This record gives sequence, structure tokens and C-alpha cells, in this order.
Amino acid sequence: MGITFEEASKYNLIKKETLRILPSKCGCGAPVELSDSLRELYCTDRNCKYNLTFRIVEFCEKLNIPISNDIANRLVTKYNLISTYQMMQIGQINDLSLRNTKIGIAGIKDKTFTLSEIAKLSCIDDIEYIADKIFSGFSSFEEFFDELDRSQVTFLNARLGIYGNATSLSVQVLTELNSLREELIFGETVLKIKHIDKNIIRVVFSDSSEPFMNRSEAIEYLNSQYNNYDFELFSQVNESTDILIMNSDSNNEKYRDAKIINDDYVEKLMNNEEIEYDEIGSFKDKSFKPVGSKIYIDSLTNIINRFNEIA
Repeated sequence: MGITFEEASKYNLIKKETLRILPSKCGCGAPVELSDSLRELYCTDRNCKYNLTFRIVEFCEKLNIPISNDIANRLVTKYNLISTYQMMQIGQINDLSLRNTKIGIAGIKDKTFTLSEIAKLSCIDDIEYIADKIFSGFSSFEEFFDELDRSQVTFLNARLGIYGNATSLSVQVLTELNSLREELIFGETVLKIKHIDKNIIRVVFSDSSEPFMNRSEAIEYLNSQYNNYDFELFSQVNESTDILIMNSDSNNEKYRDAKIINDDYVEKLMNNEEIEYDEIGSFKDKSFKPVGSKIYIDSLTNIINRFNEIA
């Protein structure tokens, strides 16, 4: 998702005199592009060993693991590394020159990381900048990619706060994420996932985000007001959904899916004699959901009022 030399020249992003003295190709032969910040050059070949060497050095720097450029380059070349996360496995390599690096890696094997932090350790700038927005609330990359596969650009637009016709960024992010899928899932197997103490509330919008301008603004408000919860925006209704915000339109697929889930939930509770019929729909104790609702379906205003009552 970089900027080509042609684009930089066409839109006068960098002086033509500067562009003429910059290398247009990497040592591997692939074209070079400018980063979005225009401060760095990088190879466009995902498998470029020089690019991966740079990423591995950055990976180690983030984790305070001692490594030199020469050692990183030797590891990439000799052992055909294709991912930064493979650094967590070099303990299996019998090489005395790696002693300090191995000690550093051993020191972080018991540490835990959120999905966002693991994604940032891919050391790919385009993913680092947006990791907190798109991965928060997910317990695994498999879960994230299941959601991404279902809604794709729609999901990314909502997570990134993009509305209207500005979808080109989301299309680029989607392409980048799909190319990184296996690498991220592998990263999760060699780094421990951090348990999130906050109660995650999974929110889906059925229609509008009134009284807020957009869905991202609504989620930001909820998180700023109710610190005991972590409200996360999702695009599809399923068994793990906590809230379906429905301000007006009940004649849509999301509402019907949520209604089926709630009806099945009520039937199960009734069969197990866990609730009485006249309790259904009432609010009890400090639960934000009405009795009999696996998914709380209501307007955003009413949902905010409910959280105010139990705060």
C-alpha cells in the first residue's frame, strides 16, 4: 500500500530531483516504493529477503532482543525465514553467535500479547497503524478472519470509521490482510495471547447510529462512559453478539437472526426451568440484558439509559 515513484512525481509529493537520485529497484530486483509517510523506501516483493531482514531487526528491537543486521540477514538467508514470528523458534538452531539473541527470546516466551500487539510484531507499517482498531475484541486471528470473510470491506469500513464512498483504503487493507493471513495465524501459535480482563461487549448495528454521526463515534462514546466494559463493533449477528442496536428498521436480516437466537435461548431457559414466563423482558440485578435475551435488542438511546442505570 505504498506510493510509487510515478505517483510521487505526478502529485508533486517529492521533488523530481530527489526522486532521480533514489534507487528505483531493490537489491532483489523488485520495484521500490515510498512509504505513506514518504520517509522510507521499501521493496514491493513480500518475499524479499532484504525487506524481511529489516522487519526482523525491528521485531527484535520492539522486544528488546539483541540482534545485529548481519545476524538477521544470515538467519534469513541460511534458514529461508519468511516471517518475523519465526524468530521465536531459533532456539532450535545450534549457533554460538546467536547466544545473546536466544537468551533475549527465551526471556519473552512467557510474556502475553494482545492480538493487536502480535499483529504489530509483523513489523509491516500499514498493519501497525490500524492494528488497535481492527483486531480489538477478538480472541484469535481465526475468529478475526471469519468475521472479515463474512463482511470484508463493510467490516473494515466500520472498524476504521470510513463511511460514504471512501472505500479504497479498506480494499487495500483487505488485500494486505489476506496476504498476511497465514503469517498472523502462525504468530499466534508462537506468542501467548493475553487474557483481557474487561468485559467485552460485542455490538452490531441493525440500521442507523442515531443520535451519533456514525458507528465509530457511538462506540467511542460507550467506551468513554462505561470503563468497566470494552465495547467492540462487529458487522454480523451470531451467538457471541451481545447487543443489536435497532433504532428503526426491524425488517432486516440482522434483526431476524437475533430474534431466532433469542427465541432459542428463551426456549432452552424455559425447558430447564431457569426462568418464569412472566420474567421475560424484565431487567434484574446488574445485568444490562433483559431476562431471556441472549442478544439485547433496542435503540441506542435505550441501551445507553440501561447502562446508566447499572453504572
